[in-house]
Amino acid sequence: MLRNPEKGVGEMRPQSGKAMMETRTMTALAALIAFSVVLTRFLSYAPEGPLRMSVGNMPIVLAGILFGPVGGALAGFAADVIGASVQGYGFNPLLIPTPILMGLIPGLLRPILDREATYLRFLLVSILPYIVGSIGYQSYILYTMYGGSYSIWFIYGWRAVIFIITPLVDTFIIYILFRRNVFAHIGISDITVKKKAR
Repeated sequence: MLRNPEKGVGEMRPQSGKAMMETRTMTALAALIAFSVVLTRFLSYAPEGPLRMSVGNMPIVLAGILFGPVGGALAGFAADVIGASVQGYGFNPLLIPTPILMGLIPGLLRPILDREATYLRFLLVSILPYIVGSIGYQSYILYTMYGGSYSIWFIYGWRAVIFIITPLVDTFIIYILFRRNVFAHIGISDITVKKKAR
């Protein structure tokens, strides 16, 4: 018995659309991971000690917003492992929770952006993973590893200043990208920033 060709074509369309979305997601995740590695490699201050700081977290935060907690956490993990290999540090399991949190927390907070995508909400989504991961957790781990020459309060104070300023820059960039519907145009986000009526 011959199959109805029109029905067959109709049945393939949802699968094709789903496959295209998965391809876009994987491509975007790979690009964000690569961007994070490049930023960390060329625009970070990373001496051997507790004063290291990185500007490579913005793409990971963005991955969490775009692809949820799982996608964000995977992006953070992959970027850290690849970046450590590129920079010659080697993989440190004590430090891996921080980049994972950088993608996980924005993914968990994404629903507040779905309800209303304001600048202050983007700021909350961006700054919270820095407070929990970079300032809270990683500062203590770096102190236990390298803190012989520095007091724990100096380390926390130094990193608090750096990682309060950094998410302000991240938020500005991320907000502008969503305000201009960059991710909606390529079909990987439906978050929209309402423009004020003039």
